[in-house]
Amino acid sequence: MKNFILLLQEYSVILIFPLQLFIYPDPVTSSIIERSSNSMLVDFGKETFGKVIVENAKGSGKLKLYYGETRQEAQAETLAETFDYIDVNRITAANDTTAARAFRFIYLVCDQSVTAEKISALYEYLRLRRGDILNVPTVC
Repeated sequence: MKNFILLLQEYSVILIFPLQLFIYPDPVTSSIIERSSNSMLVDFGKETFGKVIVENAKGSGKLKLYYGETRQEAQAETLAETFDYIDVNRITAANDTTAARAFRFIYLVCDQSVTAEKISALYEYLRLRRGDILNVPTVC
């Protein structure tokens, strides 16, 4: 029974066989709303879901990412629903990627010796064509 999706719709069960779901990534850019020497608040313009990319991070210390649906939630730091810490220990700039998250605003706080240029994301979605799920047999 591995590789099956079972969907219950009222009194029928829909089987989708085999399980072949592909997640597609699309690059998304953000706008910097506020920036200081060790923090940055960015807005993606709408709520989205995807992997966050901190671009050109370097130094030695932590990057703290706080996610929110509103700028107040993101700036609440550890009171935010979701947050990540990234350890950075390198001289040359490189990108760091997080696990997939839901967000609109991201508040980035860097330790004194860490810098980051900007934040972008890879929006993830399941690409379905018309009829992908409708053309499967139903079992009553």
